[in-house]
Amino acid sequence: MKDKYARQKKYIKENLVQFPLKLKPGIINQFRQVCNDADTNATAEIKKFIKKYTEENKTKKYFVDFGAGAGNEWADTIEEAMTLAVEGLSYTQETVNIYDGENIVATLPWYGIKPDNDDVITARFGDFGFYGEWIFI
Repeated sequence: MKDKYARQKKYIKENLVQFPLKLKPGIINQFRQVCNDADTNATAEIKKFIKKYTEENKTKKYFVDFGAGAGNEWADTIEEAMTLAVEGLSYTQETVNIYDGENIVATLPWYGIKPDNDDVITARFGDFGFYGEWIFI
């Protein structure tokens, strides 16, 4: 039987990450109630806070996301971001993305296979895989 939610699950897996947060029950219950009284919800308010705080406090334009949840970098120019990305590559088996705000502007794809002779190789990890050529979006 085909899973009727397969497309949604695929989208979530490829485009969203979970942000775990542990709080005491009294604090979260009070926050939920305050949000409910204001005709909103806790998740929406946390998302607004994260977006606003990030915009107000970031000093550099480009964000390098290594896809591993750690080691990410900020840069002033796309060239600097690309350099930081290449210098920071490791065997994470994750594609590296450069963001300009919410939008991906460049991607360094990971290929978990041995490269062919005609592949463009930015970084290679033996026969286990390689990072290909930058793709600009």
